[in-house]
Amino acid sequence: AAEGAGAAYTLYYWPVAFRGHFAMTVLKYRGVAFRQAPVPELLALKNQQSEECPALFVAPPLLRDEGDDLYLNQMPAISMHLASKLDLLPKDRVKQSLALKMVLDANDVLAELTRNNGSMMWDREAWSEWAKDEVGGRFVKWLQIFEEVGKRSGLGPTSGWVLGTEEPTVADLTCFAVFTNMEHCLPELSPFLRKWAPSIMAACDRLKAKSQGLADMMAAQPQSPYCSGQIEKSIRSMLAAP
Repeated sequence: AAEGAGAAYTLYYWPVAFRGHFAMTVLKYRGVAFRQAPVPELLALKNQQSEECPALFVAPPLLRDEGDDLYLNQMPAISMHLASKLDLLPKDRVKQSLALKMVLDANDVLAELTRNNGSMMWDREAWSEWAKDEVGGRFVKWLQIFEEVGKRSGLGPTSGWVLGTEEPTVADLTCFAVFTNMEHCLPELSPFLRKWAPSIMAACDRLKAKSQGLADMMAAQPQSPYCSGQIEKSIRSMLAAP
């Protein structure tokens, strides 16, 4: 059971499907048991003074790795740490760098979607520019970048993995965590994702078909909350408007 005591990993995050989803995706894909810390436990760590706190972080996600006696925050750092431990890094050094680039790009996509983690709300003019459904739109450019990384590595519409590896790596799992989750929670964006990143989305579909752990995770995942707070309300208001 993922919540079982004595697990090698503990994930500290809010009860939403957002940046915490990246670590969950890697662990679920590998079938590795982990404990989801209750929010009061997260807050107790978060509110401690740095000199006294075993975890040096400002905000979650936060991973506790018992085997390495490590607390690690920052979504990209957690993803790459788990990928290294669970044999999900490409063997090729250049592809390892590309995998990290894709994790960082995914983090940037989420930062833009949430307007720097909710520091601003969306208005119609800003959303229409960012989510413009044509070449030149900011979100379109992000999707084209992910798609083109895959194409240049041999990813096809019906076969292959994002970096041209024999098996899925952290690059594929990152695409799943950002885009499959986005499509699930914000289904109004599905046509957009499928139009501008068709090979990436097809690879995500193949991942879910290949992994019972990922299929079960998504089946249990509610559509809301996504990122939570006023920024989620703002995003959904933009998607609901004509």
